[in-house]
Amino acid sequence: MREFKGNLREEIDSSQNPLVRHTREATDMIFMESNVAKAVKEMKKYDPDFDLLELAFEAEEVFKEFFCNFLEGNLEYLEKVCGMAGLAIVKGDLKRREVEGWRYLYTDILDLRNVNFLGGQVPEKLPPQFTYTIEIQEINCKVSLKNENEIKEGNENAILQSTYRIVLSRH
Repeated sequence: MREFKGNLREEIDSSQNPLVRHTREATDMIFMESNVAKAVKEMKKYDPDFDLLELAFEAEEVFKEFFCNFLEGNLEYLEKVCGMAGLAIVKGDLKRREVEGWRYLYTDILDLRNVNFLGGQVPEKLPPQFTYTIEIQEINCKVSLKNENEIKEGNENAILQSTYRIVLSRH
């Protein structure tokens, strides 16, 4: 029986028949573990109670806190929560603000909505990652570091809506 199964598998794998080939590909797709499933499975090794749906709700709070600290320029906090690539972007922006001599007047966001899960993955030799997009609204008012009354860009009534892509992973 084992020999029969082996021979049958070999015949199926080497078949040039389009119907057999497409059936084999469809079967492989059905039983293949998705990237999201792999990421969830890997996270459950660290946290057996991990729940992907719960993470979406947490992503909203995590991003809100991150973004408020980003607007404030709180590098100490940002260094604790950002990975290497994200931290490089954040530090670059903070440096640009310093060189240009401005800061955000308002460090709270007005609204955060539409948290959308895009996918998950397990990069080689890294913890699992889960990607989201999030829409925010903020007041776009940048003031001089030397004189808070001097508006460098925007104004106190300028509402800016942006969509951000974030990647969450174990730190």
